[in-house]
Amino acid sequence: MEFDKELEKECVHCQKEFVIQVNEADYDSWVDGKALIQDAMPYLTPGQRELLISGTCDDCWNSLFGSNDEVEDENDIEIDEEAEWEWEPEEDENDEIHNLEDDEDNDIEQVDEE
Repeated sequence: MEFDKELEKECVHCQKEFVIQVNEADYDSWVDGKALIQDAMPYLTPGQRELLISGTCDDCWNSLFGSNDEVEDENDIEIDEEAEWEWEPEEDENDEIHNLEDDEDNDIEQVDEE
């Protein structure tokens, strides 16, 4: 693939300078909101895309949030398929619904429109 645009980006955390080469039409498609960055420029690494999105380089991202290698794969999670799940909303005494017409402390007067 031929790249016809060179982007110079500085990491907002470590101030290292990076040069990313992209196809200008792909870049414009992303900037104009016509495509997600991963769809417009799938040839960039996740780290390069993050640098364009947030200004955070891959090393700083990993220092701040950990690398993808440290994230548990969702396929590694054991799920008990036999478990029964119940959910009931918690009741909060502050969530009562008041009918203003029946409220004795109501200081609001109804105004008739003519």
